[in-house]
Amino acid sequence: MHRIFINYRREDAEGYAIILQDRLAKHFGEKQLFMDVDNIEPGADFMKTIEKSLSCCEVILVLIGARWLDARDEGGNRRLDNSNDLLRIEIETALKSNARVIPVLLHGTVMPSADNLPDSLAPLTRLHAIEISSSRRDYDIERLITTLEKMPGLTPVNQTEASNDSTAAASDAPPAPKSKAFRHGLTGAGIAIALLIILSIYDSEEAQQSVAISTIPDMPSTTSAPLATVNNQTSAAVNNAKQQLPATINLSGTWFDDAGTQFEATQKGNLFIATGFNLFGMATKQLHGRVEGDTLYFTLQDGFIETDGIGKLNEDGEHLDYTLTQGNFSETGQLHLNHTRN
Repeated sequence: MHRIFINYRREDAEGYAIILQDRLAKHFGEKQLFMDVDNIEPGADFMKTIEKSLSCCEVILVLIGARWLDARDEGGNRRLDNSNDLLRIEIETALKSNARVIPVLLHGTVMPSADNLPDSLAPLTRLHAIEISSSRRDYDIERLITTLEKMPGLTPVNQTEASNDSTAAASDAPPAPKSKAFRHGLTGAGIAIALLIILSIYDSEEAQQSVAISTIPDMPSTTSAPLATVNNQTSAAVNNAKQQLPATINLSGTWFDDAGTQFEATQKGNLFIATGFNLFGMATKQLHGRVEGDTLYFTLQDGFIETDGIGKLNEDGEHLDYTLTQGNFSETGQLHLNHTRN
């Protein structure tokens, strides 16, 4: 049963949502988490699935980034003002439930005032929020995990396994020969079991990476496709995930472009996410994509403008040459690594 619900808007906080989901899943277990990308089956009723999950969750995390308040639809209307906006419906449902609702403010975003929100969302502004910044992200996430551990029903995976092991040992003590075999190492059937476990873990990790890649547009190998085409290729990315080349480079770290924008980047397997900060420390750009071999395929979001790009790491490992394309527009540039990779 899902106990933690992650509420977020993709163009505002998708990168943080993926990272947070990964950290919480490792600590509390995947089955305790609900995030729409991973937990809604094809053909399922979207609203019914979300309402059912919200009804049984102990805590709802509302991720609020720089674009959360003023995100616009294709007509230029603010999404939060639309009563059918999914993110708004999720928060309204959560506020009416008995679950704990925790606003999570991302990279310096301040809590919006009630005057700037629909009346149904105004109670959100009175709730104590937790901050997650790019400069101390790991520390902030650990603080959030510590808060969640205090809530009923949310038990870390290692504690749950320890409890199950203790119960099993008390109810079904193994015979002496078997105990001796375990003390001296795995043999025979034990090795076979160990191999099965290793293979299941490998498949699980590969499946998780495929899901993460599905949130990223499927970029072609040479030039970028229009955004509408990219969106249609998302499902193809899932189906072809196992054929993708493994990443041979790690681009995690702090990068700067020639204009002085600072990019805080994280790479997990093939998945690459970076947030760009201007000279005043404000988050102004979001970059997400995937690494195949030594090539980065990405989408750069700068305000309301999205541009596709391809980057190649130089042999020195300190510079990344990139090309941005949008229709007939093309621009080249270079990112410079500032800090040692994570």
